[in-house]
Amino acid sequence: MTKTPPQQRSRSYTEHSPLLSSLAPSRWHRHHLHQHRTSLRQDVWTVLRFRSSVQHRSGLQFASYVLELSILTLILLNVVVAISDSAVMVQSPSEGSSVVSSLTSDWSQTFLLVSTIIFSIEYALRLWSCVEDDRFSSGSIMGRIKWMTRPLSLIDLMSLIPFYLELSIELDDNSPYHGGLTLRSLRLLRVISFLRLERMYNAMKNLRVIFARKKEEFMVVLYLTAVVVLTASLMIFFLEHKAQPKVFSSFAVCAWWSVETITSLGYGDVVPITGLGRLLGAMLALWGIVLFTIPGAVLGSGFIEVMLEKQREEEAEIYSMAMGRPTSINSSNPLFVGTYSDDEQHEQHELSGPQYEAIEVATPSVHTPNSVASSCNACPNMLLARLRTSTAVTRTFQTRGLKNMLGGLTSKTEKAAAQAEEAAQTAEPGDIVLDGFAKRQFDDKTYSGSQVDFDKTEFVNKVNEIYEANGKQLVDGYAPFCKHLFIKNFTGARLNTVAITQANEHMMLSDYEARTEYELPVLNRWFPSHSVTPTVAEYLDIILYSREQIIKENEAVAVPANPLHENAAWGIVSIKSQDVDYELPMKPITMMRNAVGKEQGGSGVPIDREEYMKAVEYWRKHAVIKKM
Repeated sequence: MTKTPPQQRSRSYTEHSPLLSSLAPSRWHRHHLHQHRTSLRQDVWTVLRFRSSVQHRSGLQFASYVLELSILTLILLNVVVAISDSAVMVQSPSEGSSVVSSLTSDWSQTFLLVSTIIFSIEYALRLWSCVEDDRFSSGSIMGRIKWMTRPLSLIDLMSLIPFYLELSIELDDNSPYHGGLTLRSLRLLRVISFLRLERMYNAMKNLRVIFARKKEEFMVVLYLTAVVVLTASLMIFFLEHKAQPKVFSSFAVCAWWSVETITSLGYGDVVPITGLGRLLGAMLALWGIVLFTIPGAVLGSGFIEVMLEKQREEEAEIYSMAMGRPTSINSSNPLFVGTYSDDEQHEQHELSGPQYEAIEVATPSVHTPNSVASSCNACPNMLLARLRTSTAVTRTFQTRGLKNMLGGLTSKTEKAAAQAEEAAQTAEPGDIVLDGFAKRQFDDKTYSGSQVDFDKTEFVNKVNEIYEANGKQLVDGYAPFCKHLFIKNFTGARLNTVAITQANEHMMLSDYEARTEYELPVLNRWFPSHSVTPTVAEYLDIILYSREQIIKENEAVAVPANPLHENAAWGIVSIKSQDVDYELPMKPITMMRNAVGKEQGGSGVPIDREEYMKAVEYWRKHAVIKKM
């Protein structure tokens, strides 16, 4: 059977494209597919809620930027005005305060009025639109009350109070507080609005995370500091009290000297004069250097950890965008996904955004007979195979439970259990069996290819059911003895290939590796599993070798044939998890390895130059994921 090239098949572009292979929308869809807004309140919440540095809807991106810049500028100006006004108000009448007041009062009062109006409108809009957030959607009243009681919402309200109090006093010329100390204090309280800058920067959130994670280390530093201060205070009191009874008069003064010495303030108001006292002061000053180095190191290590995690999240999102799949976001709205910096969210919490109308992407389900997965859907016998799935899954759980019970056995007993499982698997073999070469994908957790977390017996049974239900149709492989069976992924196996980008290429590793003890090591490159987040694949590419070829290759490396497989026509030698139901290019090094003799672990198949160059082009831009 001749394999139909992917470009000749009657399929839509969206089925082949890694960016559009899934109807689940990604951030790419949000930027490049036309979407409709559903309400003004949702748009207002989107603009007020998300920072402009986060890519959300392109139509509102500029509005977020303008709002963020305007609020930031207004806050900074209010802080400057509050400080300058307080400096003017403390001048004496002889310095011409009346003249200065006449020059500044008009524009200052106007600026105060404008700032109060703008901040009030912003707060009112947040209060009005907050119910669009799922966390505050429990009724219009209760949802808004819940939003008002959140920390940053309280800061917004607190920053408004000084504006209104100062404005009321400014407008009331008969007020006894007009121009007095109370008004100056209220103007200084306007600095509270500076706290709202925390909303503008994600760095504050990073600091909260760092202090939360390193709180135990910081508590140790505080404990050591308290012990050192108390001990040094007690010692200096006994060493210096006789010599300077008026200077070191009490334990509190000695404690102040200890803090002053540790922090190297150098006020000089309390100084020891005895030899032992000076020695203690020198030791305490040196200890202060060590003591304050510890929290700096803790803070630095925490900052590095947070930045590395953030980098991994960004690279995972890049991977998800490249694969055309949404990132793992807790959102009730499937069309609004992404990692937004929420000004009120807690750590690891994501917000669902406004609702959008779903956009249907044309994905015709036209397949040729070579598309096994599609033919399965058209075959009536497939219904019977699907009905048997629930029973198979039940047996899978039972088998996994047995494996867990056998976890504490010795290696000899484990080997016997594996042999018993092998015998049970092949007691009634079908046309397809699991070759020993492919078992590493089930058993070896460090395997660099597709890992299958599924019971081997049930996997083989399921593959045979699909194979028979499809009329035993296979797709030709790279050699006459090689065939492919493309089926829907029923195992939950994840993709094991990542697109190489500028953001992640620095994380790739390489080494010489051999798949078995009989093969010659070759140079491989991969991504460590902790650096990327693969998604669940759509399809499984079951790579089959004929029984005759498996026997030939096993004989070449002195591996005995499995007598229980003698009636099986095909053996599974590899399983690839992927998002397309056609063959992806083989690794160039694998093609070269297959070209060597069977004694070196190859198949003796000559290299096709055209196919080899296609493989080079694909794998130049991709690498596998490997558990470390």
